[in-house]
Parts: sequence; C-alpha cells; structure tokens
Amino acid sequence: MSLLRSQRNDIYKAVQEAGYHPRDFRWENRDAEPIGFEGSHAETLVHAPTGFAFMIMNASIGPRERSMGEHDSPGDYLTHYEPGTESRSEAFLGINLRSAKSHVYKWLGNIRRETEEEDLWAQLAQASAPFGPVVTSRDTENTPFAPDEIKRIAAGLEEVKAQLRAQVDLDTRQVAAIEEGFAALIAAAQKIGRKDWSLMLGGVVLGVIANAALPPEAVKGLFHIVGQVFRWLFQQGRFLPPLG
Repeated sequence: MSLLRSQRNDIYKAVQEAGYHPRDFRWENRDAEPIGFEGSHAETLVHAPTGFAFMIMNASIGPRERSMGEHDSPGDYLTHYEPGTESRSEAFLGINLRSAKSHVYKWLGNIRRETEEEDLWAQLAQASAPFGPVVTSRDTENTPFAPDEIKRIAAGLEEVKAQLRAQVDLDTRQVAAIEEGFAALIAAAQKIGRKDWSLMLGGVVLGVIANAALPPEAVKGLFHIVGQVFRWLFQQGRFLPPLG
C-alpha cells in the first residue's frame, strides 16, 4: 500500500529538519524482498550522493511478523534501511507509523555519521605514503640511527608540534596526546632500526589523530608537516647524510 501524500510530506520535513536538502533524495519503487515481500514493490527513499536507502511499506502481516516488531509500537509498517545503527542494514517489521517515522530520523543520522566521520584507514594510507620508499627500498637497511640523527629526529618532532600549534588551536588534552606520541618516537629512535621506526611513525601519527580527536584541517596539516620535516629521511627511499 502506498504512502499518503501527507506521510511523504512528513518525511520531506524530516529530511529538512536533519539538515539535508530534499533535492538530494529521490523516491523509487524497489523489490520488497528485504522486508519479506519478494515480488512486491515498496516505496524507497534514496540518498542520491551515497546510494543509501530507506524502504517503507504498509502491509497486512501476520502475528509472527508483528511479534518481530517493537513491542511498544505494534502496527502494519515494515522498514528496511542502510546504513543501520548497529549493522550495515536493519529491518523492523510490524511497527506503527510513529515508530516508522522515528526510524527515518535514525537513518538520516546514520547517513551523516557515515559521510562525515573521518576515514581512519584512508588517513593511515595517506600517512604511510611518504614512508613506503624507505620501508621497501632494497638499498636501505634497518640500521640504527646515529646519535646526530636521533637529535635531528627530536628536533623534527618539536618542529612538527610547533607548526601544528601555529596552524590549529589545540587544547591541553590534544597537546598532551601529541607530546605522548612524540616522546614514544624519540625513545624508540634509540632502540629500533630506521625501517621499523618509519613504520612506527606512521602508526603514531594515526594514533595522535585518534587520541587527540584532531579536526579535519589539523589532520591534513599534520600529514603535510610530517612529510616536509622528515623529507630528509624518506626522500627517494634513501637516507640523506645526517646534519653535521
């Protein structure tokens, strides 16, 4: 059974209230297999930029399906949406219209979560990019750092911290997270080889991003600064002579 015009309008308003523009969404009729009515069609609201969709259907269902719904809001509505709150997709069967509308808001919030949250794995790949030549170069052995190289590393980390603080307004907790990570790097430079340390640097950068909850502009700035300050270490997969 199709939604009433007023019901569609309520969803239109929900989209606006969630901070989206309705033009970024479109209605489609899709196979209702995800909610147990294969071969039937269910109205489905699609978020065009991502392809995430919310399926809703009003149908007569039996006691078994109704028992699978939310016990405090039984009814004849069925929903299926992606992304879900705790899984990639979620379905709710045998719920009333009020509950179905509440799931629209949850779905819209889930879209925002998936589109605005930082992709930490992508950041790790970006952070690791300058280190790849060092790690894979056959001409570079995992040799210990010389004392003057360790001093250069310590100075470089101080430079990274100073430049980042100049670019971004960091609070006390964020500064503490950065200092903790950098202190571990300085200590490690005295114990492990340069290839291992380069890998550790990538991991620490990502850890600083997560622990300090850095904003997007700070994340981009941190990657750039680290790449510039330690260019002497990564350039062309070979280590340049230490400062004299």
